Amino acid sequence: MTAIATSVLYVGFLLLSMSLEKHYKQILNKEFTQKFKYIITALGYFFLLISFVLYIQQFGFGLGATYWVGALTPIVVFIALLLTYRPKLILKISALVLLLSIVSIL
Repeated sequence: MTAIATSVLYVGFLLLSMSLEKHYKQILNKEFTQKFKYIITALGYFFLLISFVLYIQQFGFGLGATYWVGALTPIVVFIALLLTYRPKLILKISALVLLLSIVSIL
């Protein structure tokens, strides 16, 4: 369950970072529209909220919120480093995260 919540947290932050035009163009090399920005921002916040709820369901409110912030920190650093040094690698790593979360469900 923690792997799923962490994967959802990763996807949420990745979507929020892609809501910035600079990062979106770094990753996908496509044109950026305002409508897409609002959609991707809303989805990013939605995934962050879902991951927070999953952590709280698993560990209770006190520990769940603490673990959520604890998982948040390395994910943010990881995405920031990838965007800085290897922006094209993000899509491959995201596919790997998706695959690992599906395997953890089974």
